[in-house]
Amino acid sequence: MWKSARIGEVLRKMRSKSIRYCRSAPEQKINSNPALEETAAAIETAQPSQAQPIQQNKHVETVKNTSKLYWDYFKQYIKKPSQIFANQQQESLNGTISVIIFAALIAIIFFNLANTISKIVSDASYGISDMLVGGTMFFPVFTKAFFLTILSLAIVTISIYTINKLFGSGNSNKEIIAVYGTMLTPLIILEVVALLLILLDSFFVGIFILSIIFTLSLSIIPYYILSTYLSKKTTRLDSFYGIGAYYVMSSLLFFIYSIIFLTQLFKGLIGVIEDITRFF
Repeated sequence: MWKSARIGEVLRKMRSKSIRYCRSAPEQKINSNPALEETAAAIETAQPSQAQPIQQNKHVETVKNTSKLYWDYFKQYIKKPSQIFANQQQESLNGTISVIIFAALIAIIFFNLANTISKIVSDASYGISDMLVGGTMFFPVFTKAFFLTILSLAIVTISIYTINKLFGSGNSNKEIIAVYGTMLTPLIILEVVALLLILLDSFFVGIFILSIIFTLSLSIIPYYILSTYLSKKTTRLDSFYGIGAYYVMSSLLFFIYSIIFLTQLFKGLIGVIEDITRFF
């Protein structure tokens, strides 16, 4: 009797061990399979590397599409810039691009002028020209000229927006940028011509064209834009006085601008002249 009970107990223990082994065996095989672990690691590693080319391709396509749309915009409005008043709500991006291109070309022209003037003033035997217009000189000159040009255009835009908001149709800032940037597109061609003339050593003609560009961009074009807005709707003041208020406001802002930034520019030029005189 005792032996049969003992045998039954041994059989139950063996049966429970076999059940536990069967339950844990698949989990052990899955967890300890090196091939599956390597495959999972390879998938995790490949996902970021595959995502980067996809993102880069998207950026490239975006740039291509934007460039194509801007070129179509440029060809359309270079012929009839005044048509922008009918499409000013849709062209804020292209107008902004035109402003940036305009400022960048002005900065490049100023760098070439500074390069040329420094070569004329300095004596090549002393190496002053190489010191002043070396590769590291481009970025400070370009950055300052670009920033000052953008600031000048911003003063014009803010003045137009304020006067039009108070006395005119009250167009948004984006619409004014779209119109102003589009009006600058013919001047972009003049900038390219001025730059080529300066590179070809036709400095006087290039500077003359540059003066025309500044007169048009900072005086005549703003007058045309604001007079067009005020002629459509004048709420509190006659358009004649609105134009006068614009010139008073913009002149005051340009006066503050000249005191703050041009003073620093003149100080930098004086420092450059002092450096040149040390070599003589």
